[in-house]
Formats: sequence, structure tokens, C-alpha cells
Amino acid sequence: MLLYRPFFSFFRLRLNNLAMAIRRCVRRVRAPFDAISMQAKDLDKVVTCCSTADICILAWLLPQPVLQRLVHRRYDVETIFETDAQGPLGIVSIAAGRSTPKQQSTLERFLDPPPHQVLSVRLNVVDKFVWQRTHWSVTSLSSSKSFGLFPQRAFGALHTPHPVQITSSFDTTNNRFDKYEVCIPGLNFFVSLKDLNRTVLDGPIVEGFLDNESALKLIGHPFELNYRGVSGSIYRQPMWITPFSPNVAEVMQLETGTFFKDIFGEEPVGAPLCAWLVDRVPETKIYQAESQAEFENDEYHLTSQPRGAQVRVQRRATNRYESFRDGLRRRAYSDINEEEAPR
Repeated sequence: MLLYRPFFSFFRLRLNNLAMAIRRCVRRVRAPFDAISMQAKDLDKVVTCCSTADICILAWLLPQPVLQRLVHRRYDVETIFETDAQGPLGIVSIAAGRSTPKQQSTLERFLDPPPHQVLSVRLNVVDKFVWQRTHWSVTSLSSSKSFGLFPQRAFGALHTPHPVQITSSFDTTNNRFDKYEVCIPGLNFFVSLKDLNRTVLDGPIVEGFLDNESALKLIGHPFELNYRGVSGSIYRQPMWITPFSPNVAEVMQLETGTFFKDIFGEEPVGAPLCAWLVDRVPETKIYQAESQAEFENDEYHLTSQPRGAQVRVQRRATNRYESFRDGLRRRAYSDINEEEAPR
């Protein structure tokens, strides 16, 4: 039996190559829930905590070179699909909802009354140095002065001053939305969704992923947002989000208007990959933003600083952590490919 195994492996590889040549090449993504079970730490660095209701999450495919121009050189926009006509394609996701800060003074509630209609546009990227998937924030539309206008003025973060209008009606008895619509009049964007009352984990697998657990982890559970700031710096905004399981939705009506043209210069390829609806995310802890200028030729990919003993100790700890991740990654890919991991 062992003598025939190489022949069957070669024959199976040829069949797979033939199938990939017939249909478009799909790079399957697997990202299990390895982060959402963690508890929030470093509570002294939490800037604010908010609750978000009436949330929708949608994702589209756009050409990867177009998206790559918007991110820092440290990050690569992850290629999910590759076709002969459009070339490599990456994922653009939007998340809209009503956000309410949990701690506000009387003056803040008067000057900046919640809930805030918020819509964020994100890309799925991979850190070149630590091989970690994360989100790059392209822009945000927010009615809040504290979370929209002020960050744009103080940090140079992208902010689009277009109001977002969310119209929704949630049936608590049946745990589903009777109506859900998002409208951005200034960009002629409108989407109407129908709640299918079926959770994402029970629904059809999102194209491009091995399972919906991976899709939900990559698209719906950001643990960090990165965005370009002033003077070419990167702002890293860690966060901790209460785990949630959305319902699958059907797109009843969609008009993108000038939304994608204004932000990316191109329209998305095909229909949305997924459409999800979430009643409420009870808690999102937003941590203090970390600003760092990245230089690819720098020895440790950090800002210029004296190389003391503390930095060397931190670097050795980072190397041990990355070696541990590499070991897990090799075992995971070996299990997926049904191969024995090298010892």
C-alpha cells in the first residue's frame, strides 16, 4: 500500500490542478476562533467602552493592487480570489450600526448625543513581519464628534462627513429583523436586507473560506484596527469585542452609487460575498492607540530608539512567540493537507 501512495498523491494533485484551471482559482482561508475566548486585559489602557446595536456586515471583492495602494508597506492586502480577468482580489468589508458609549458625562451627552450612526470600511491585511491577519481601516462615517470629527483633526485619520441612516425593526420573540436598511444619501448608497433567521455557522459557507467559523473570525471579529496617520505613521487601535453570532441575510436591494468610486476608484467585482445581521454587541473595549512609524530597513521594525538590554530581551521574547506560532501553523496546515508534520 505504501508503494502506491505516491502514485495516488500525484494523480490527486493532477485532478486538483485540472479543476482549478476550469474554475477560478480560490485561495481558501482558515482562521479558527483563537482570539475571541480571551478576556480583555490592561484595563487601565481602555479609552472607552461602547455598546453597538442594529449591526450589518457586508463584504465585497475588489482588485488587490487597487487596495494595496491604500495601506502601509508593512501590510499586504490578502488575496482571496484570483481570476484571469480581474487578477488577484482582496476583501473589503463594511460594518454599520448604532454605537452608544457606556460612560459619558452630562456635557458629552448634550454636545454629542448617542446613539451614533457609524459605518466603517475595512480591508483584510496580513502583517509582513509577524504573519498576523488584522484589519486596515480605510475610512469611517460617523455622526459622533468624539469618534468621527475629533480623531480626524487630531490624528489625521480618514473620516467622511456623510450621515448614515439606519432603519431597522427587530423582533425579539423570533430573534430576527423584520426590516433593515442602510442609506447614505450623500453617496447614493442604499442596501435593504432580509433576515433569514439562520445563524452564520448554520448557513452556506462563504466563498473563499473553509468554513464560516473562519469567515466570521476574519470579517466579523476584528481585534485590532490599523490606519495611516500623519507623517506616514501607523496608528494601531487594539480592541476587545464581545463574541457574537450573526444571522445570515439576503440582499433584497443594493445601490452602491458613488460609494466605492469615491473611496477606491473602482466598483466591486460581483455581488457581496456575505451579508450578516446582528441584533447587538453588548461590549466593545477600545484601547489606547499606539503610534509608530515603520521603517522596513530598521533592524527591529520599530521607531528609532537606543538599543538597550530591555529591547534585546523583548526581541528574544518576540522570537520565542513567533517560533511558537510557526509550530502551530505548520501543524495546522499539515492537518488541512492530510500530511504528517515534519518533526
